[in-house]
Amino acid sequence: MIKTKIVSLAMLVCLGLVLMAGYSFITTVISSAYPFKVPLYQTVDPVPTRRAFAKRILLIQREIEALAGKNATIDSVWAMELLAIAADLDSRITKEFNEDLNSTYETQPSEISTNILPKKRHVCPEVYRGRSSDNSLQNNFIQLKCDFVPEFKDVITIIVSAKRWDFDRIRFIVKNIRKYYDVNIFVLTYGTNTSLTLDIDGAFIKTFAAGTSESYAINSVAATISTPFTLVTNSLTHFSRQISLERLVRVLDDLENANIASGAYRSLNGYWSHGCLQQRMENYQLVYVRGYEHSKHECMFCDDVLGPFVVRTEFLKEVPLTESLEGSVMFHDWFINVRLLGSLVVVCPDVMFFIEVESIMEHDDWLKIAKKWSLQYIKPYDEKELEFSCEEAEITCINLMTAVASFLLPPCCRKKIRRELGYIEDCAEKLGVYYEFQAGTLLGAVKADGLLPWDFDTDVLTDCKDQQLWLTKGMDCMKRKNCKSVLISGSYWTSTCELSTIDISCRYNSSIYLPPEYRGVPTRANVDGKSSIVMANPGLTVRNYYGREYLKHAVHWRYSSNSLVPKDDGLGQLPGMWSLCKEPGFHSCLDHFPVDGNLKFKKLSQQLH
Repeated sequence: MIKTKIVSLAMLVCLGLVLMAGYSFITTVISSAYPFKVPLYQTVDPVPTRRAFAKRILLIQREIEALAGKNATIDSVWAMELLAIAADLDSRITKEFNEDLNSTYETQPSEISTNILPKKRHVCPEVYRGRSSDNSLQNNFIQLKCDFVPEFKDVITIIVSAKRWDFDRIRFIVKNIRKYYDVNIFVLTYGTNTSLTLDIDGAFIKTFAAGTSESYAINSVAATISTPFTLVTNSLTHFSRQISLERLVRVLDDLENANIASGAYRSLNGYWSHGCLQQRMENYQLVYVRGYEHSKHECMFCDDVLGPFVVRTEFLKEVPLTESLEGSVMFHDWFINVRLLGSLVVVCPDVMFFIEVESIMEHDDWLKIAKKWSLQYIKPYDEKELEFSCEEAEITCINLMTAVASFLLPPCCRKKIRRELGYIEDCAEKLGVYYEFQAGTLLGAVKADGLLPWDFDTDVLTDCKDQQLWLTKGMDCMKRKNCKSVLISGSYWTSTCELSTIDISCRYNSSIYLPPEYRGVPTRANVDGKSSIVMANPGLTVRNYYGREYLKHAVHWRYSSNSLVPKDDGLGQLPGMWSLCKEPGFHSCLDHFPVDGNLKFKKLSQQLH
C-alpha cells in the first residue's frame, strides 16, 4: 500500500523522457534552402506516435487519479501496460524478463538442448556454469558444441585499416588473429611503394593511393564482403583469446535491433575502458557522456563506441562511412547516422581489444563534425567544451523566415539578430528617448529569457511624442548602422538591417502604470544577456495580449494552420502546437521539443536533468 499519486507521477515523468522516440527510415537530402545542412539519414516525425502513446498513458493516469492521495493497491495491469509502452518507445527496454536460450544459467551444460533454436544462429550458444566452476574466473561461461551453425569463416570477415602502420605491426596482428580464427582478413594499406606480401592463408593486402581516405577504403572493401558480419578496426596492437568474436556475433544474433557490437579496450599504457558513450544532439549542440542506462546479455547499450566493432555487413553497405573523413572523425560521424536511424549499439565489457591509445579528438577534428552536422557547441567525452562560430560551422543565416516554419534558428543567427536589435537601443540612448520591447520580442523576454528561437524579426515600441525625432535623427542613426528605414504608414515604420527587420511603432509610455515613485526607472529584463527596457509589467502585458496559455509555444503566426485565428493579428496557431518538421532528422526540428517550458532551448549545460 503506497501513496499512489507519487508513483503515478514518477511513472509518467519517466515515460515522458522517452516520448520523443520514433521509427526510422533512409531518405536523401531534399532541400538546401536552409541556414544549415540537413542529414542524409532521418527519423520519421514522431508526433503521431507520441499522441498514440499519450492516449494509452492518459487512460492509466485517469485510473490512478481516482485513487491519488489514498492508500490503494496498484493494479498489476497498470504496471504491465506502462512497461509495454516504455518498451514500444525504446527497444533497449525489454517487456519480459525471461532469459532466452542463448544466454542460459546452468551448472551442467549437458542439460541444454542444442537441437532447436527459435531463430537462425551464426554461433553456438553459451552456458554459465557458476562462479565456482573456474576459480581463475576466465572460463565460467563456455560455448557449447553444436552442429547447426556455419563455419566461422563464413560468418565474419575482418577489415584492418593500417594507415601509417609499419609492416612488422601488420604481420604481427594478422599472425595473431590467425592463431585463433580461420577467417578472411583484409589489410588496407595506403601509398605503399613496394608490393607487400604476407604469405599467410586468408590474409589479403589491399593497397590504396596515398591520398585515399580510410573511409573510402573501408567502404570499397566492405562492398565485396559476403559474410553476414564484419570486424572493423584501425587501432589494434595485439590479438589474443581475450577477444571473443563469437561473443559479439552471439549478442547480435540475440538483439535483432542491434547492428553493431563492440568490446572494451586496453591501451599500451595499461588503461582499460568499456568505451561506451551516450550521445545527445539537439538544438545545434552535441554532447557525449561515458556510461550506459540499459543493458542486456551483460552488454551495455550505447550510442557510440571507442573501440573496434563488429557490424552487420549489410548495414555497413547500406550506411557507409562518409568518404571525406578519416580516423576517429569518420567513426564518430558514422555513429551519429547510426543513432539517427534508431539502430542499437552494444559494448560487451568482457571482450577486451588491445589498442594503441584511446581515440583522441582535437579541436580541428571536432570542427569537421561541426561542419557536417551544423553544430555550434560540442562537449566531447573528455569533458572539454567547444564552441564554433557560424562561419566555422558553415552555417549561413539565410532564409530565416522559411526556416522558422520547422526549425529553431541557429544560436549564431539569433545572436546576430539580437545585436541588430541592440542598434535601436543604442540610437534611443543617443537621442535620449524612450523605447520598450513589445509583441513577439516582449513574449520572448518573458518566456524565453531572450528572443524566441523561432522568431526572425523584432518589435519595438516608442513614445509617440518622440515620433518625429525617430523619423529623422532616429532613421539617420540606424542608417549609420547599415539599416534601411522605411515609414510604412502613420506611426509604423521598419528598419531592415543585414539579417533582420525591426518593426517600430509608437504608443504611450507604459511606465504610467507604475506607482509614481517608480516611473523614473523603467522596467528592465534580461534579453539574451543584455538588460533591456520592456513594458512596465511585461508578464501582465503579454498575458493580456496573447491570452490563455501563452506560456506554451506555437509555430510563428505566419505558418499557422489554425484557420479559426486570423494570421495578421500576431497570434496565429493556438499555443501548445508545432507544425510537422519538413526535415525530421534534423536536430533543431521544432516538433522534437516540448511545447511548454524554456529549459530545452538553452545550452545543454544549463538544463536540468
